[in-house]
Formats: sequence, structure tokens, C-alpha cells
Amino acid sequence: MSAKSQPYILATHMSYTTGPKVVIVGAGVVGGAAAHYLTLAGAKVTVVDKDPIGIHASGLALGGLGPLSGAGIPNPIGTLSIESWQLHLDLSKSLTDEYDFKLEKSLNIIFDNQQLETIRSLLDWQKSQDGFKVEWLDKSDVLDIEPRIVSAFLGAVVTEPTGIIDTYKFNNALISEAQRNGADLVVGEVSNIQSTGSACNVSIDGGKTLICDKVIVAMGPWSHQASEWLGFNIPITPLKGQILRLKAEGPPIPHISWSGADIYGSYAVTKSDGLVWVGTTEEHGGFDDRPSSIGRQTIMRSVVSILPQLAQGEIIKHTACLRPLSPDGLPVLGFLPGNPKIVIASGAGRKGILLGPVMGKSAADLVLNGYTSSNISALSPDRF
Repeated sequence: MSAKSQPYILATHMSYTTGPKVVIVGAGVVGGAAAHYLTLAGAKVTVVDKDPIGIHASGLALGGLGPLSGAGIPNPIGTLSIESWQLHLDLSKSLTDEYDFKLEKSLNIIFDNQQLETIRSLLDWQKSQDGFKVEWLDKSDVLDIEPRIVSAFLGAVVTEPTGIIDTYKFNNALISEAQRNGADLVVGEVSNIQSTGSACNVSIDGGKTLICDKVIVAMGPWSHQASEWLGFNIPITPLKGQILRLKAEGPPIPHISWSGADIYGSYAVTKSDGLVWVGTTEEHGGFDDRPSSIGRQTIMRSVVSILPQLAQGEIIKHTACLRPLSPDGLPVLGFLPGNPKIVIASGAGRKGILLGPVMGKSAADLVLNGYTSSNISALSPDRF
């Protein structure tokens, strides 16, 4: 039976919550984090998703946690990124289910002077952040750490700690923890969201309607579908990314990243499954989430140019997923303009796993208190 044709299923729990009734549309990392923090605060939460947990970007992404670089860092979301890193550290200790959280060092390999200038502009800010060690290493020092890298590079920025997790397990751990705290999980496809008077109605295909006090729209790359229901354009589009998992000889590969002419933000790292994960692509091709031979060839060409021995690696698995992308590459997070009963939380692009906890917690704060202490002023949905 396909996900879309699955019947409405409501898990039942003994209710002991006294807070507001909240429906979260979307059970990815953002929705799962929101459910976790809401249930901790006593809210009565129902999470709705049309698909099983973790079969999209929240469960297929690499899971690299690098809070000191990426879109919008250091401004305007550097502080938010580090806040989410701290939440990841807390969750790694507090969530019941294990999800292979690992602290490590990462190497960002620099090949040309233009990349070097970009990196140098960030170094002072990165070095000023408490709890991190960031330094520039010349080529010889980098090769002492990982001698298999090709020699045609200038040096690398080494950052520690960074993190890496099993995203599928993490997504499921958040949802499971929320369920243990009283949340309900509904399998069904939302067809409408209405805000009338003091209540919200969330319609699900098959005729079921959930009545609640507040709604969080965390639908990932499908968030734009809610635009018609809410009468407000949510400008989220899908950004496809493909990943290969290789079985390769030799010692584990530390987390190495680089940029190239035909692929942006590439990486290779040995994860807890013993496989070398290499990726990724950035493809604007609608909702086609199928792996492609072009994607495979692009990734392999890039990684072999950095780590030639991986040309002999055996491709064990090839996946693709769709990340939610906003026009400016930053998350969309805040109240639906003019409606404090509906919160939008989506659009983190390739930073969705890192930013998921702080986005979910901020959305929970808005629902519970009408405000959040996190600085999300640059992320308001009405900025577009």
C-alpha cells in the first residue's frame, strides 16, 4: 500500500497534558524537534505526516553538524547555528534512543586563492566562538592527518569539535520521545488548514478533521502546498541532493569537505556503518527524488579528484532526497503574518539537520509563549 493511500491511523496514549492542543504538519527533524519540546512543556501534540518517518531528507541526509560555516553564517544566523549545536549536545544526552552521535574534527580543504580569501574572512569569527578550536593548517600538516588527499591544495581549516549523526535514527528518536511524552502520530495527507475564530482545523484526506489551538507547518520541501490553504505565499522549493555510500579499503576517512567547479560543498567521511559517505549535488529539478546516473558520475568525479583511492570503492547504496530551500537560502521561521495561531518552520536547505533543534524549539516557544528568546528576526515569513 502506498504512503498516500494509507488509511488514517491515530496512535492512542493516556493523555496527561494540560497545555494547548497543537497539530504539527510534518514529521521530519524540525517537526519532530517541535513535538519533543512541546510535549516537555505539557502541550497536547498531534504530528501528521503522509509518509513513514525518515524516508526523506531528515532521514537520508549525511548528518554532518558544522555550526561555524554555511549559508547565513556568521550573519544573520551564526548565533542561531551555535545555539542549535548546543541543543544537539543536550539531545545526545537526553533522548532515550541512541542515534550514533559522534564528535570529530573536520577538514575544509582549500584549493585556490579565491576560496582562501573567503575562508580567511570567516576565521576571526570562527576562532572567537567558545568551545571550538579552529586553525589554518598548511599542506604538510593536513597530509599528516590524512595522507590520501591529493597534493594540489593550499591548506585546510581544521575545526573541532564538529558532529555527525545517523539522521534516520535521530528523526525517529525525536518522534519516539515525543510519543513517550504523550504525542499522537497520525499517518495521513493534510488537504487543508483553516484558522477560524479561536480554533484551527486541519483536514486530512479521508474526511478526518483535527481541531486544535495552534498549528506548526513544518512540511519541508512541500511547505509551499500550504500557501493556498493559508492565503500566504510560502516560497519554498525542493533542492535535490544525492549521496553515495562506498565500501572502501583502508583506515576510516575523517570528515573532509571541499568545493569544486561542478559540485558545491562536497564531502567524504566514514560513518558509523563503516561506509564512506560521499556527496552531494544541488539540483533544482522539482520533486523528482530519484537517484540518477548523472548524479552518481558527478559525485564520483569530484571525490576521486580529492581522494583518488576511492575510485576503487564499491558503491553500496545511492540515495537522493529533497531539501527545503527558500529564495535567500535561509530558514522561514515565524508566525503566519497576521495570524498568531499558525507558525511556519521550514526552508533550512542543507542546514536542516543542524538547525532542526533550534527551529523546532523556536516554533514551540512561539506556540506556547507568543515569542522566543532565539534571534529569528531575519527569518520572518513576511520578509519576501
